[in-house]
Amino acid sequence: VGAVNTIVNDNGVLTGHIPDGWVLDEYYCAIFKSFSIFDVTYCHQDSHEDLVYSIERYYGSEPLHGVFEQDGIGYEVVTSTGQQLYITSNTGSSVILWHDGSNVNSVIGPVAADELIHMIESMKEGKGSP
Repeated sequence: VGAVNTIVNDNGVLTGHIPDGWVLDEYYCAIFKSFSIFDVTYCHQDSHEDLVYSIERYYGSEPLHGVFEQDGIGYEVVTSTGQQLYITSNTGSSVILWHDGSNVNSVIGPVAADELIHMIESMKEGKGSP
């Protein structure tokens, strides 16, 4: 429980903006020897598709090298809160990745990238709750 609270409190997981039609479905935390992961899953009320926000906290820098796509398909953008994001898509879902120290964060789902950026900006501002 303490590790989960640390991940949630240190990373502003609670967001003030959830795209229309999405509701909190489930969340979980797993702690391993070299990293921990915290996932929050939102479900669309009509289509039942998933939108997933994930934090992976690595306890060393070596595993980080293979996490980000490096083939040049995506693009980078800087949010109004100063966070540098890497944006791409996969099978109809927007994929947004960013890192913050030893944390790799992602939001993946069938939602326009602009909506997901708004969601991320509201996390960094620490407003609201899921």
